[in-house]
Amino acid sequence: MKPSQSKPQRSYGAPAASMSVPQVCAAISVLNAGREVLAVFEPERDACVASGIWLDPRRATGEVVLAYCVDDWFPGRPFAEPVDLAEREARVTVCARLFREAGWQVEEYREYGRMGVKRLERLVLTPPTPHGEVEGARLKAVAESLGVAPEDLDDAVHDAFARQSAAVNNGGIDRQIGYLVAQFGAEETEAIIHAAAGS
Repeated sequence: MKPSQSKPQRSYGAPAASMSVPQVCAAISVLNAGREVLAVFEPERDACVASGIWLDPRRATGEVVLAYCVDDWFPGRPFAEPVDLAEREARVTVCARLFREAGWQVEEYREYGRMGVKRLERLVLTPPTPHGEVEGARLKAVAESLGVAPEDLDDAVHDAFARQSAAVNNGGIDRQIGYLVAQFGAEETEAIIHAAAGS
């Protein structure tokens, strides 16, 4: 008897090959906290099958390119209607704000469309790691000088995770699955789904 081969799982926010890149996972966390809809990718066709925010890592620099992926786009398809373009620009604009608030460096790229209108098309995001490490070291020194022990911060950490989990849970099953995939990977998320279904 041949072992059953599981069907490759869809990925949320980036193609499956990019889901293990740390900056992509960090960006997905920011997007989940902001309740943004992530694009859905099907590995068999290597295609976007549901519109949303798409992340493309630049592995050499540690940056992430953010754009809006349309589910039914394919090479040769006519350009989107102006209303679609405005909605896509609005979503990317909201993402720029979310990432700035989270301490990321955000570069905006605008392009002229076929109607001569310049629109925000994509962002290049740089994670806040260097500054965060400096601030983390400074704050650790403050905590140590005040005699704060790890257990003294337990409640604050629980509150922060509760706020994040509430945002993810209130975002519906797409947001929940996207978050679980970003945290655990597709295989473990599938096991979680089966366990939740009682199968």
